[in-house]
Order: sequence, then C-alpha cells, then structure tokens
Amino acid sequence: MKFLIDEIKGSEYLLDVLSTNKEALRLYQRFGFKINVTKKQKILLRLRLTRTISMKYSSDNR
Repeated sequence: MKFLIDEIKGSEYLLDVLSTNKEALRLYQRFGFKINVTKKQKILLRLRLTRTISMKYSSDNR
C-alpha cells in the first residue's frame, strides 16, 4: 500500500470499506487513511441504509 501511494504520488485517495470489515478499517488507518463520514452517511449508517464507511488519504497527512 505504501509503495502504491508513493509511486502514484496523488494528492488524495478515497475508498469505501464495509463497516463490518474492522480488519480493513484498521489496515487503512495504519497507512494514514482517515474516516471521512459525512452527515448524510452518518444518517444512512444509523438507519442501516448503507454498509460502507468512506475513508480518505491526503498527502497533507504525511
């Protein structure tokens, strides 16, 4: 993961992870991704209308 981030040299990366996939959430967080849940997504998660959590990596995190 770090190799890809360094090679592609993008300023921002976005991904969605199943909220039940705790291992993937921890893995992405170890690589610097932050949970990026909007107010709308919080409502959808509470109502169980979505099962994904958005995450964001920004080169500003480095």
